[in-house]
Amino acid sequence: MSGPVLAGIRRRELSMDILAAAEAKVIEVPDRRVLEIAAQLNRVVISCDRNTMVGEFYRFIADRPSPGLVIVPQRIPIGEAIRKIVLMWAETDAAEFRNLARYLSINGAD
Repeated sequence: MSGPVLAGIRRRELSMDILAAAEAKVIEVPDRRVLEIAAQLNRVVISCDRNTMVGEFYRFIADRPSPGLVIVPQRIPIGEAIRKIVLMWAETDAAEFRNLARYLSINGAD
């Protein structure tokens, strides 16, 4: 997830506990390890990496549970990504994400 999206989420929803990849020290870390760390911390992973993260996520949940995965399209406008992530957080219980990969849509098509 890009820095501007993260900053926008933090400005818009102060109560949302979100941890950047840099803060979690998972930049350049293999996807499997990112998923392991997120599971240990009981955090949903938000990623733009549709190419490798999704496949690794499904391999991961075959072995153990995961808090979930949200894929954000790289071409989604920043404001739309912020709005949709905050809305998803506000309207969804964390248990609904468990072992699921969800995809944000672009241009209002939810």
